[in-house]
Amino acid sequence: MANKNSRLFEYVALVCAFVAASPVVYFLVEGLVSSPQLRDAVVILVTVCLLFAIEGGIKPRRPEFSTSAFVALALSISTLFLANFAIRPNFSFFACFVPVEAAWLAYTVLAFLGFGFFVAAAGFVFFESKRFVYALSGGFASFSVISLFFQFADLPLRIWAGRAAGNLIAMSGAKVSMIFYRGELPQIALNVDGKAFLVATECNGFGIISACLIMSILIAIFLPGKWWRRLLPVAFALLVGFAANTLRIVCIIGAWRLFGEKYYYFYHEAIGYAFFGAALVFVWILAKKIVGKTADKEINSPERQAHLK
Repeated sequence: MANKNSRLFEYVALVCAFVAASPVVYFLVEGLVSSPQLRDAVVILVTVCLLFAIEGGIKPRRPEFSTSAFVALALSISTLFLANFAIRPNFSFFACFVPVEAAWLAYTVLAFLGFGFFVAAAGFVFFESKRFVYALSGGFASFSVISLFFQFADLPLRIWAGRAAGNLIAMSGAKVSMIFYRGELPQIALNVDGKAFLVATECNGFGIISACLIMSILIAIFLPGKWWRRLLPVAFALLVGFAANTLRIVCIIGAWRLFGEKYYYFYHEAIGYAFFGAALVFVWILAKKIVGKTADKEINSPERQAHLK
């Protein structure tokens, strides 16, 4: 009876942690509904985790509350309690000592940490592989942070992408200028030989960059390797994502110069998907080579299997 009661208490604690993390879950779901780019990123996150699970033979087990699950659950409840009951209701008090933005940032960081620890606790309950759970929780934590900065990164990314693409197009001899329209939502356009191309929010490259970034983080956490080799794929993922988006814009405008506007929507979408897929494949191969051996050899080795448990 005591054992059943303790198991019931464990499940109740896990549910309570989920309820405490529900504001973060709501924020992420709201972002997924409003942004196709974030949906692409979370699809990549789930897909990469499934690939790791298939390659490593990692399968869900019967729910079991291990020591790691208890520690992660305790950290989740503690950080979420601090965020929701110590910082959030007392913004005015903290504003007397620090800028209110700092208090808001502290609340956000603690809330996301609590959500990450909750994902880790749930992962430890259903999976035996610690490294897989680390990658899973790290991926969701990264996605949470990326979702937070999406609205702030939109305009700078559009400006950088427009400038980079414009400079490349100008090298071909075309007359290029960048136009900026003020308003509630500033708009940016590239004028190429008298034709204006809108650099909209969908063209800021956030989808490609975030997908490449999350993939590189998952690989860096899951595969073995020295710490400095784990950081390199993340830096390269940012560069590859930005470069892929810039070249995508250049190719779309180049296709317009060759074929005109008749099939513009078709080659706009086709070129976009082509560069998105190419960037992901490139980051996947590059990250594996930088971090260590390929996943097949590493995961299936006896040493790796022992390390995963």
